[in-house]
This record gives sequence, structure tokens and C-alpha cells, in this order.
Amino acid sequence: MEVMGLLHAIVIIAGAVLVAVIRVWHTPYGVSCDATENTYRLSIFTFSTKSPYPFKATVRNETTLGTCTAVTLYGLIRHGTRYPQQKHIQGFKAFVSSLNQKLRDVRYGDGGGDDQIGSPLLSTLRGWENRLHEDDASKLTHHGSREQFCLAKRLAQRYPSLLEETYCSSTYAFRSTQSSRTIESALSFAHGLFEGTGPLNGYQPITLDVVGMHEDKLLRFFDHCPHYLKMKEVSSCAQKFQYGPHIHQVVARVQAIIDPEQRVWNVTIPEVLSAYKLCIGEHVVFGDSIWCQLFSHHDVAVIEYLADLKLYWTKGHGQDINWKIAAPLVEDMLKHLNEAQESVVLAHLRKPQKATFRFAHAETLLPFVAFWGLMNDSQKLKDDNYLEMVDRKFRGSHITPFSANVVCVLYDCGSGAEDGERFRVRILLNEMGVVPPFCRKHDHFGMCPLHEFANHFMDKTGGQNFSEICNVRMLQAGS
Repeated sequence: MEVMGLLHAIVIIAGAVLVAVIRVWHTPYGVSCDATENTYRLSIFTFSTKSPYPFKATVRNETTLGTCTAVTLYGLIRHGTRYPQQKHIQGFKAFVSSLNQKLRDVRYGDGGGDDQIGSPLLSTLRGWENRLHEDDASKLTHHGSREQFCLAKRLAQRYPSLLEETYCSSTYAFRSTQSSRTIESALSFAHGLFEGTGPLNGYQPITLDVVGMHEDKLLRFFDHCPHYLKMKEVSSCAQKFQYGPHIHQVVARVQAIIDPEQRVWNVTIPEVLSAYKLCIGEHVVFGDSIWCQLFSHHDVAVIEYLADLKLYWTKGHGQDINWKIAAPLVEDMLKHLNEAQESVVLAHLRKPQKATFRFAHAETLLPFVAFWGLMNDSQKLKDDNYLEMVDRKFRGSHITPFSANVVCVLYDCGSGAEDGERFRVRILLNEMGVVPPFCRKHDHFGMCPLHEFANHFMDKTGGQNFSEICNVRMLQAGS
């Protein structure tokens, strides 16, 4: 039985220290992280960045790989599954109200005696009752809290030497954006990491650094770059695809299912996309939605490509500015790893920090992933190559589902390493090892020399800092 508990944290906001008591759903000492309990959420559809996180069944200890030992890790984590935004919940109500009005108009015109207008599914949709409430808009769901809790448990199993120490603010650093869903995600994660070790009946208070959204250039860099904001617009590729033949075929299939004679509902593209969003909104929260019956796997794949097109051109590999703006976060990661390296070398002076965790959004993770060249295809995603890109690497559902994470682990391979590369980095994207394409000297574990990451950073930024990257006037003058 799931119960409401209290999780405590000291939250630092814009330099002021506040003691906060945040409510988070959990089952003390009894949260199940069994992957089989989540298959119903994952076996039907994927919804680009609105996909629930795919729980992993098995985890192995990777504290030691060959002659290398884990020294520290840096984790960038997206918030867990959340409720739809307020504007979308309002849009769902308006969409269904419009549909019901069409049904009433047709029934009135026919004398009001036929309850089976259109298909049986259309009659079922007419009785739809909204389970999504505006008071819950954008909040972390119970499932989202569990995603974070279980992610922490698995990371602790993978790196026990790093993550099974008693909590200390100098050993573990936590930072979150100023959003209730990211703050609660951080606290749910911390609860999973330190469950049963704290002084408050097993709860461990943590220090959580939260910077106001108007000052947060580290985790909300996308809000603080004039050049990016000027360039950020829905790609013409996405607009062309939205009104192209593949989406029209989806509309035709939905029309055939819902009202083949077009007696009530002459389905439009915006209406199909609204029904799809409603399917997503209910499915990720409740695990089911009658609106999903309108769509086949093929339909969802087509609409997901539309969502991925928008991501690719506004947050991914489509434009250089998309990933260049992640420079502050990349610097933060490199700083953490370099300081840990120095601590190992100067072991008699200080101990390395065990882990740093940052909790943010899809808009934070996608540019970070793209900066390292991960999940990039040989062809660009465009409106006219959907069929060629069916097996693409760049998928929002694979890169940034809810609770997506990028974990960078620094290993010490000893001064006697065969290739002379003592310090190496292993990257996990959603708990799967990945090798950056720039890495020339990776070993069979997929670990790359630390200095190759620093070299890549300089190559990609050209030595420019964030202000220079984002200065519109400077870029215009140099063009």
C-alpha cells in the first residue's frame, strides 16, 4: 500500500538557506523496483520525450573494470514522469467539448434518436470523463517519484564504492532547477540512495542547491542565450512534415476508425494531434487511455517522428547553437572530473567528492547529449526522409524519456596503465554504456581518456565562453 511520507531537505535558493519539508510519495522500505511491474507502460507505445522511463532488470557492479577503479561520478538527470502542463489539460477539455458539441448537433438534426452515430468507439469517447486536473498540472506523478527512487537504487548497486557511504554534503552534491517536479525528483532520488541511513526514522536530510530560474545559467542555459532564443523556432522541416502525406495517412486511418462516413467528425490534423496528446497525457499518468485506441503502432511512429523533428532542429544536432549553449554544463562536468583527478593525485591533501547530481529538464539533457556527438545519425532528420530514418538513433523516447540520465564516471587506471592513460571516463546514457564518436583511444569497456573530453570541448566551443556564444551582435559582426 502506497502512503504519503515526508522527505526533508535543506534547500539553498539564490544563496539563502531554507529548511524545506517536501511531500513525496513513497513506501518506506517497500518500494518495488521490479522491471516486470512496468511492462504495461512500455509495451504499447513510445511518445518521444513523454515516454516513461524503461526500468532495467539487472545491474552489475562496475566499481572496478579491468585494472581501473571508479573515483567519482557526475549525474545529469531529467525529472520523472509528470502530469501534462496546464495549457494541455485546458486544451484537452476544449477539444473534447468541441467533439461533444458536434455529436449533439448531429443528433439534434436527426431528431435525437440515434445513440450510435459514427463508430462504437466514437460513442465511447463521447462518455469520456477527464481524469486530469489542472491542480496537478506539471507535477511529478507517483510513478515519476518511483522512477527516481529506483534509478538511485540501481546506481548504488552499480557503484557501491561511490554511492553507499553515509551522506555528507561535502561528499555528495545535489542541485536542481526551481521547479517542483525537479526538486521532488532530486529528493525521491536521494531517498532511494540513502534510504534507512538517516537520523529521522531512516530518512536522511540532504542539502539541495536550487537557483532561481532567472539566474540559473547552469541548468536552464536555454533561457539565457539571446542567439539561441532568436534561432529557436519550429523547423520548416517539422511544419512540412506535419502537413505532408505521412500525417495525412494517419488522419485517414483515424477517420476510418472513428467515423468512416464523416457524418459527425470530419477529422483534421490539429484534432488528430490533440487526440494523440490526450492519449499521451492519460497513458503516462494512468497507464491506459481510450484515446490511444485511435492509433496504430504505425500511426504513433509517424507522429513521434514529427515530435523528433522538432527536437532535432531546436534542441538536438540540427543546429550548432542547440548544443553549444550546453557549454556551462559541460564545463561543470569537466570541473568536477578534473577536481577528482587532482584529489587522487594529491591523495594526502584531500579526498575526491564521490558524486555530483544535477536535476533538470529535457531541454537541458538533449543539448548536453548532442554536445558529445551522441545519438547522431549520418543523415539529418528532414520532412522527406521519414522512411529512411525509421531506424534512426535520434529518438526522444530513447534519449530523454522521463527520468532520462547521463552519468559520467571517472576511473583511475593506475600510473602503470599500458597506454599511459591513467584517468578514463565512462559515459552511461540511460544506464547503457555509450562511446562518444570523438574518442579515438577508448578501451574495450568503452572508456575514453579524460583529456579527450577536454580537447573536444575546446574544439566545439573554439575557446568561446557562454556570453560569446550567445552574443547576437558579436555573431552578426563576424558573419
